[in-house]
Amino acid sequence: MSLETFLLLGPVAWYVFVIAATPGPNNAMPTASGINFGLYRTWPHIAGISSGITVLMLLCGIGLGTVFATWPEAQTVLALAVGSPFMAVWALFGAGIARVFQRPKVRRVINWTLAALLIATIPFMFR
Repeated sequence: MSLETFLLLGPVAWYVFVIAATPGPNNAMPTASGINFGLYRTWPHIAGISSGITVLMLLCGIGLGTVFATWPEAQTVLALAVGSPFMAVWALFGAGIARVFQRPKVRRVINWTLAALLIATIPFMFR
């Protein structure tokens, strides 16, 4: 292992520790899902969070931060192109209007795709 690779392990390990140790939504939502639906039905949600964090780390690794530092308007464009539509879909179908058309007391567990998209797009939602 080269010295540069070894030196990059520290920040990545710190990021993983902070993600795993803080009581944020990535820990609270699977905990609530596990209590309500059981561990077996919660595994896709946990895998989606892990996949979303991996995509986020890969985007940072290929230099997305440098792009944002060089062209600050790129972050605004990405927030409007990716973050806003995702939040609109989440509001309409995940937590809002779709519940009017569902049968009462239907509870659904968050699947892998939704969890991965949520985690991967969070940085693009806020500026």
